Amino acid sequence: GRITAVGWTAFSGLLCNTSSLNCTYNSNHTLKNLGDVDPESQLPPDLVHYLLLNEIDNQRKVHEKILMHHFAGDFSMEPFSEMKAELLVHVLAWISHASAMNNCASHS
Repeated sequence: GRITAVGWTAFSGLLCNTSSLNCTYNSNHTLKNLGDVDPESQLPPDLVHYLLLNEIDNQRKVHEKILMHHFAGDFSMEPFSEMKAELLVHVLAWISHASAMNNCASHS
């Protein structure tokens, strides 16, 4: 049988669960293909993008997924409002580092 749009959405959620930063971090970053499925003709663009990201053999794929879904455009600072200052400094440093990595990668 064919996989429906609901099924593809479920696969996308496994590869990049955007419901929270932690869920995105803990998503599957190792699945690179879906067997005999032709990604160019049968898969939604977001799923193809996640599978391609998973081919990267380092933490950049995790950084990219987090930046893409949680720190693009207008994002909420609410998750940081309860954070201790010591931790917030590290989180902001990580965001800065990940963003710089993403910018360098997109220009290479």
